[in-house]
Amino acid sequence: MRPFDDICGYLSLPLAERKENAARAQEALDLVAGQQNAGRQPEAGGDHAWTVQHARNIAQTFAFATVDLADPASVTAAERLRDQAMADNVLWWQRNTGHKVLLSPHNGHVGYRSTHPDMYPRTQGALLRDRLGRGYAAIGFSFAGGSFLTKDTSLDGEWKPVTVPAARPGMNEHSLDRVRHRDFYLDLRTAPAAARTWLDRARPVYDAGSTFIPEPLPVLALGRAYDVLVHLHRVRSADPL
Repeated sequence: MRPFDDICGYLSLPLAERKENAARAQEALDLVAGQQNAGRQPEAGGDHAWTVQHARNIAQTFAFATVDLADPASVTAAERLRDQAMADNVLWWQRNTGHKVLLSPHNGHVGYRSTHPDMYPRTQGALLRDRLGRGYAAIGFSFAGGSFLTKDTSLDGEWKPVTVPAARPGMNEHSLDRVRHRDFYLDLRTAPAAARTWLDRARPVYDAGSTFIPEPLPVLALGRAYDVLVHLHRVRSADPL
């Protein structure tokens, strides 16, 4: 199979060709997985286990790349596959290495609730919580204003800076920014009852990801989405290299 490092360019190929490649990737995974010596249990973290994991990741990537961007149902199915694959890969890593893992995805993946449930009905964070229980902690980020890089469409185009004004009344970030600390973190699991009541109510939030839609802003209940929240007064967009 020929590798690809440009997902946007690859998605311009005919859907039938991408599906054929995905089938080949799955066949390669099955062949690699079948090379374990008969009657011998796989060695956790051994060479064969790692090789199968690499092949699995390739197959997952090609499967995700069969998405039909013109079909909303296909996009939702692809995003469901994506978060499931990301969760499975993290679980594999943790169990085969025995290490603690610091996972750094977008808020919409790391948390338990999505600001776009139509596209992300089940997040990576929710899947990890199902498997790890309290062994998993979701840390979300919020900001009250500033700039960031985003695109017009998530899988096409160039990254460009977008600036948003200070959070307005009624937004989660507006209340968070009234705290006397400019930047702070809060353990939502130990918040007092009055704060929990406030945190469990869904309000508009800034949600900066691959794309950004300024109006209408999505809503999120912070207390239901994260275990810990890091709030920043202002952010600045990254400098492209």
